[in-house]
Amino acid sequence: MDPGKRKQLEERRAALKANPPPPSVKGTIIPRLVERGVPHEPRFDGIWTPPYIRIAGNGVWWPDCPEPADSDHCWLNDADDPDGSRTAQKRIDVIGAMIARATGPDTTIRFSYDTGLETDVSLAASDGIAHLDVLLDFGWTIWITGYPENWLIELDGEHIARLALPPGSSG
Repeated sequence: MDPGKRKQLEERRAALKANPPPPSVKGTIIPRLVERGVPHEPRFDGIWTPPYIRIAGNGVWWPDCPEPADSDHCWLNDADDPDGSRTAQKRIDVIGAMIARATGPDTTIRFSYDTGLETDVSLAASDGIAHLDVLLDFGWTIWITGYPENWLIELDGEHIARLALPPGSSG
């Protein structure tokens, strides 16, 4: 490479390292967590899954996985819940109970979203449970994982919530 061009490139790298651009957030989760003052870390590295979970395409292939430790359908029909508020509360209640079953209050958990419009986020389990109204405010599949505990919660687009615990674990 030309020495002049190399020097320009090194100067650009140094400038970017000294003053990195702000992270680009296209969704609503991070701004809403910031507004509430919730400590969190934006993540861009996709879904992490425990070694006993089988992934196919962009989701969990449940037929090849151990039986979920817990499963619940989190949707009420439109006649029973025309504005969706009771369905939203049911999702919060079910997922909150699953997170509480799989974690301690200081466990770091990660929410991963099946959409290019949201940013994944890591935060304390206690903060996650307290702010599920923000973190679950979507119709797409959401995966919640804990490492190194090796558990996974999936809330799919059909509003079915599943908790997978390591084989032999009771949670």
